[in-house]
This record gives sequence, structure tokens and C-alpha cells, in this order.
Amino acid sequence: MNATYTALLTSLLLIGCGLDGQSKNQCAVQADCIEGYVCTAAGTCALDTDTPTCTPATCQTDRCGTFDDGCGGTLECGCTLPKVCGGDGVPGECAKPTDACIGEPTAELCAEASLVECGAASVVDQCGVTRNLDCGTCSAGVCGAMSLGLCDELVCSPSKWCRALGGTLADDLIVRDLWGSGQEVWAVASSSTTGKLLRFDGTRWTTHATGTYPVRTGAGSGPALWLAASDGARFTVSGQSFTTAVMTGRTWSSMHAISATDIWLVGQWGSGSGAYARAQHFDGAAWTDLSFGGAYDSGWYLNSVSAASSTAVWAVGAAVGNGSVTDLPAGPLIASYNGTSWTIDRTLPNQSYLRSVHAVAANNVWAVGDSGTILHFDGTDWSLVASGITQHLYAITGAGNTLWAAGANGTILRKVGTGNWTVEQSGTTRTIYALWATSASDVWAGGDQGLLLRYRP
Repeated sequence: MNATYTALLTSLLLIGCGLDGQSKNQCAVQADCIEGYVCTAAGTCALDTDTPTCTPATCQTDRCGTFDDGCGGTLECGCTLPKVCGGDGVPGECAKPTDACIGEPTAELCAEASLVECGAASVVDQCGVTRNLDCGTCSAGVCGAMSLGLCDELVCSPSKWCRALGGTLADDLIVRDLWGSGQEVWAVASSSTTGKLLRFDGTRWTTHATGTYPVRTGAGSGPALWLAASDGARFTVSGQSFTTAVMTGRTWSSMHAISATDIWLVGQWGSGSGAYARAQHFDGAAWTDLSFGGAYDSGWYLNSVSAASSTAVWAVGAAVGNGSVTDLPAGPLIASYNGTSWTIDRTLPNQSYLRSVHAVAANNVWAVGDSGTILHFDGTDWSLVASGITQHLYAITGAGNTLWAAGANGTILRKVGTGNWTVEQSGTTRTIYALWATSASDVWAGGDQGLLLRYRP
């Protein structure tokens, strides 16, 4: 290529770009500037700053995977559960898996594992979904009479005390104690060689723990749950089993919890004329033996304890007579604790042995015992209250302005406000050893041969 041709070609390229040696970046019209530049009023080509920048694409509904964003980058798109990418076999599309979890039909879920048989219920299905169900009515029995959501085939007395047909517990177990807080109720039942702790969660009874101790009494709830047995064992619960017990050498009969750090336990050491009444207190850290002092350290025993407060604690029992203590003849006995020391009261208006006590307040305490004995303390004196019966009474409880007492041959008494004690029809002749009132219209009773009654007027 000759020099003349080369010079001519270079001049043409510079002129076409508006960048010749004498007028670099100069322009007369827009056509004189290259793409991306504008011809300004000053006659020069300048970068066009108004040209829009690239906008990346966004994910589209039900599309998934990796895409070009249209601006030289990539776009990662996912799915919202329960949809998954390619769930129906089509790549790049969000869909529910073809094997998605399907919950049980309502009828099956209601009947499954006897969870619910009737009425309304909120149940978690096999997919982990909480479903509000209507499980219908009962073909036999009464829906929720003993346990919420279950068709209980009941035997009910005219006084509305009901028990499940066929019983609730094994006949060789005796329900020894009942206690609770709110809708939660606890019960201990035992034979001579085994024990059960039962829990009612406001819906139904379940076996909470079992062990080899003949459990007699209990108190508290959750981590502050304590139990004691007639063989002297005192222990807590771990999982579904009783913990290894501290063998105290006592025969425990009753426990009462004011709080998790204020629990009382009473019983005896020895038997007959050699019996020693014993009381222990738990302060949240340790159990401590408490002495009654002087002559009252032997020759008697305690059956029950109840507290209206930390400074108003009562325990009832009896002296056995003919013991090592000459000034303690046979008869009933009441001990009261004022927060500092015990006081023993033998000047009682009746000489029947006392079996149970219920402290409503410091000036309103009730005690029951043999031969239908009912005593009341008004803050100053104990008085005998007519019961109208001669059967032994082993338990007393209350809620609101209503009291209940129960005992031998299925005896149950009720007192409302300032009215008299009246006999209830329990529908059983089994001895009742335990009572607990959740409210004035919801009361539990337990006793011989696995007896468990519920009062629901």
C-alpha cells in the first residue's frame, strides 16, 4: 500500500468520527458524535449521562433455579414451602411434592390412640399440623364427665358423684392422697409393695410415675414435687420413675405444701405406746426435723397436716395411752405451729381420734375423725359440730364457701356456707381416704380398690 493511499484512509476515518486533528470532539450536529455521546451547545461531543442504566430481572412466581438477570449477572430463584423446586417433576417450576403429607381423616384422628372420642378438641395430626376437630357425640356414656374428650361410661349417684364404669385403677391399689393447683390434680395410689403417681392435667388422668414404694402422701408440683411413703421413704420424681428415696425411719402419713420452699410432712416413728410423733419441714434447700418438746415427744402420732400460712399450721392425731409419757392418756390431739414453736391442745370437746385437718384460715380450721367427729376452730376455741353420722371420717377439703368430708362405707358429707353438714349419696360403699376440691363444683375423691370419684353437679 503506497503512502498516499494510507494518508487518505486515515483522514477519512478521523473525519467520520469527528476527531480530526484540528477539531477533536467537535460537532455541528448529533450525527457528528459516536453512540453514547451528545453534541453540546458548545459544539463538542460529551458523554450522555441521561442514558438509563441496566435494570436486572426479578424472580417470577413459581419459577425456580438460576437465570440470566439481563444485565450480565445471574438470578437465583427459590420456592415458598410447602412448594419445592421441581416438586411435580417439572424442572424450574415450584410445586407441592407429589408425596406431600396428608393428615388423617377427622374420625380416624379422634379415635387414634384414644386421644379424643367426643366433643371439640385441638389435636396435632401426623403431619404436625394442629387441627380443631369436632369429634361428635357419644354412642354410650357421657362426654367429658370424668375426662375431657372421652366418652365416660359412668355410674352416678343422685348427688352427682360419678365413677367410671369398671373402675379407673386396679383393685389392689388404694388412693391415699389427692392435691392440686388450678385444674391440675395429683393423686397417689399404692399397695403394700408398689406405688403410682397419677396426674390430671385438666383433661384426663395419666400415670405420671411408678415405683416400689408404698406411697402414702405427696405435695407440690413440677420440680418441687415431693412424695412420702408408709415405709419411711421420702423422695421426688425423675421422668416416669421415683427417685432413690431417703429412708427416714418414719411412717409418713400427710404432707402439705404452702409453696415450693415451704412444705410440711408429719407422721410417726415406732408404733403403739412407743410411737413418737414426727414433723419435718422443707425450706427449699433441705428437710429439717422439728421437735414438739418435753413430754410430747413420745406416746402419740400424727395423721394429717394443713396450713393456712407459714405461721398457721395444724396437725391432728392421737395419743395411744399407757405409754412412756404418763400425762398423755389415750385420746385425740391437735398440734399448732405459729412460725416459731408448736403448741399441743388436749382440751378438746370430743375424745375420738382425729384423722384429717383442713385449714381455711387462722381462725377457720376443721378437723374430722372417728365416729363421725367434726371439730371447728374459730381462732380461739375448738367446738364440736354435729355431723349426723357415726362412720369414721378420714378426709376433709374445701373450696369457696363449701366443705366436704368423707370416710368409711363411702360416706360423704357436704357443708355450704353457714349451713349444716348434710349426707351426700356417693354411690359406693368403699372407704374414702382422700378428697380434693378444684372448685365448689368440681371435687375428687379416692379410696379403696382403686376408687376414684368426681363430683360434677
